Amino acid sequence: MQVFLQGLLFGIVYIAPIGMQNLFVVSTAIEQPLQRALRVALIVIAFDTSLSLACFYGVGRLLQTTPWLELGVLLIGSLLVFYIGWNLLRQKATAMGTLDADFSYKASILTAFSVAWLNPQALIDGSVLLAAFRVSIPAALTHFFMLGVI
Repeated sequence: MQVFLQGLLFGIVYIAPIGMQNLFVVSTAIEQPLQRALRVALIVIAFDTSLSLACFYGVGRLLQTTPWLELGVLLIGSLLVFYIGWNLLRQKATAMGTLDADFSYKASILTAFSVAWLNPQALIDGSVLLAAFRVSIPAALTHFFMLGVI
């Protein structure tokens, strides 16, 4: 039970500082009907879960052993962060883009994927922190830890 609670607390601390993702979820919750906002939140949760599992089970190792892939992820992620930040600065006090009458789940899925998987902060933090936890927890208890994280 202690390992599960450790994973639960880590999961909260791991997701809380991912600003782009939280901004997307909060703006959708503010600007969309409840049912649509809940669906978008579930989409984000699915991508967070897959990212956490990938980080825990070794995406960091893959990035470390493949320098061109790591450089590509960092470059694309940095450009994405810059692009989103630039658009937010230009929009001033208008809606954040989720209030469109022609709301698209396809666009929401793409955005949710981008703010989770193409976010360099999430990849690096997740890979380093979850890998550190993985080596510090007995192998038989790693599944309980990940259940807590998820």
